[in-house]
Amino acid sequence: MILHATSRRNVIIALALIWVLVCGGLSWATWSAVQLDRHEALDEKERSIAAQKVSHAKTLALAVAHLDAIVDATLGPERYRLFEHYRSFYTPANAYDPKDRTELYDPPLLLRSPLQSPTGPDWLLLYFETSAHGWSSPQLAVDEELATPASAIPAADRERQASAENWFAALQERYDPFLLLQEFETALSARKEMRDAFRRYDSTAEKRNDRSGKAANETSIPAEITRTAAEFVRRGELLLKLQRDHFPEEQCKPHLVAMENLPPGGASSTSEMGLKCVWMSSMLPLWLDLTLDGRWQLALVRQASEERVPDCILQGVLIDWNGLRGTLEEEIQGLLPGAAIEPVSIGTPWTPNRLRWIPAQIVADTPSPVFVATPAANPQWNLLLTWGATVLALIAISYGTLKYVTMAERRIRFASAVTHELRTPLTSFQLYTDLLADMKTLDREKHRQYVEMLRGESKRLARLVENVLVYSKIDGAKAALQKKPIAPQEILQSIETETAEQCRSSGKKLTVQNECGDALKVETDGEFVIQILSNLVENACKYSMDADDSRIWLTARPAPGQRIMFEVEDAGPGVAAGDRKAVFEPFRRSGAANGGQASGIGLGLALSRYWAECLGGQLALKRGERNGENFSRFVLSLPNLVDA
Repeated sequence: MILHATSRRNVIIALALIWVLVCGGLSWATWSAVQLDRHEALDEKERSIAAQKVSHAKTLALAVAHLDAIVDATLGPERYRLFEHYRSFYTPANAYDPKDRTELYDPPLLLRSPLQSPTGPDWLLLYFETSAHGWSSPQLAVDEELATPASAIPAADRERQASAENWFAALQERYDPFLLLQEFETALSARKEMRDAFRRYDSTAEKRNDRSGKAANETSIPAEITRTAAEFVRRGELLLKLQRDHFPEEQCKPHLVAMENLPPGGASSTSEMGLKCVWMSSMLPLWLDLTLDGRWQLALVRQASEERVPDCILQGVLIDWNGLRGTLEEEIQGLLPGAAIEPVSIGTPWTPNRLRWIPAQIVADTPSPVFVATPAANPQWNLLLTWGATVLALIAISYGTLKYVTMAERRIRFASAVTHELRTPLTSFQLYTDLLADMKTLDREKHRQYVEMLRGESKRLARLVENVLVYSKIDGAKAALQKKPIAPQEILQSIETETAEQCRSSGKKLTVQNECGDALKVETDGEFVIQILSNLVENACKYSMDADDSRIWLTARPAPGQRIMFEVEDAGPGVAAGDRKAVFEPFRRSGAANGGQASGIGLGLALSRYWAECLGGQLALKRGERNGENFSRFVLSLPNLVDA
């Protein structure tokens, strides 16, 4: 049996390899055909979509470049705004008398700042400057610093009524210098090269606070803001140092200014004449919340510092974001109808729709592709037909091969089983005939025993031959049935008589139970039913030899659907779970039978199931009700149970 299983396994492996090779090769050929078709015949829809995507990307890039040019034309000069322009009146550096070309020191020359009356677009709201000493604006007089904040003006009227004074008041109300410096630091730290430097700075903040307090006491800064101003100064020094270290020199150039333009609190007297070198950083965009209604304003801010002036100065311009956005959106309606400008967070990674100079991006819907489909050759049906024919051919080959292997195994099992079963009776015949021939004196008792043994072996040989002949006719016509009503009790009595000798020789006791009553009969062929149940009882006698309980139970009971069930159960070990289906196959036997515990060629259960199907019934193996969980109960279910 192991040899047969190995042969079947080898055949199955070979078939599996054939399937893999054929399907793999066909899959590769299919993939190659599809790829070739895609490369050679790219349909018009894909070309149209690809072309329109490229066109949209180019339009978007053109719109971004156009807006950057507009913004740069207005805000670009602010990056190079002179430091002293943030004073209402300032002393120019290197002022000379046009007559004798001598420097003008006393009295100092004062010029009016061009920011007092800016000429830019309406969305440039306010120029401002802040330091530890407070806020100032070249656009405002000193007595105008107590105006109503812009946040107090209703949003509907703010664009029309709010002036530079109102925005300056809102800026003072919402942000102190230190808070604005923190916003500037946040914008600067969004640049990757500055993050580690800020982390190192924050890890030593407490030490710097101690030193900044001492430095503040040595200046003319008022006492009530000493700690905050000192920290403001130190953070400003750090910002300037970091920018010098991490940015190219042209982004942070020194600028010569007159001493009169610097804030008070320098290392020398403010009346001292001379020029000082002020370092100024690049302009960074900041989002400022000045109105408390979700309408953020944009500001461009830079930081400046002079080495001998212990102060940090922030200069910037406040921009009306809604006004700027409206202007930019109008500019791109011809290129991208319906497009909008949306703000983005400071430090957001760059995208193709992102503007360069301000933290904003273009939001435009990708146009739906418009295309006209054209008929094209479709090889899918040819591939499907090829696959279908190939799979059907593989199925036919596999079925024929397995069928042939099954028939070959069946012939091998048949030859093995018949040879094994014939050897035993033939050996017995030879043995007992020799004994009878060698008997010199007539011993009637031994003579009778030998004759009985020969008679039993002849019956066994006859039953073996009969089963083989019966099985050889299974593949032909259906068995000829002679159905007639028969009482279950008659069937049970016939089986009890038929199997009495087998039970007695095996040391078993057949226990018969009839739960159908005398009023019920079953319309069937009684001979086949008796043959089936006799086979089951004989199998129970053979395979339960070692059972502690010598009883074999034969039970008849009615079942739902006008059916009757005959059950044969023993107390033996039963059939292993893995052999439940195999025991009904011809020439296949359970593990116990293969181990030599019982004789037979493995046709009894196959014939019994065949006869049961001919009768319109079923033969099944189930767990025993009297024998725990063992599969030791055979159930024959038959139809046509009727009242007598």
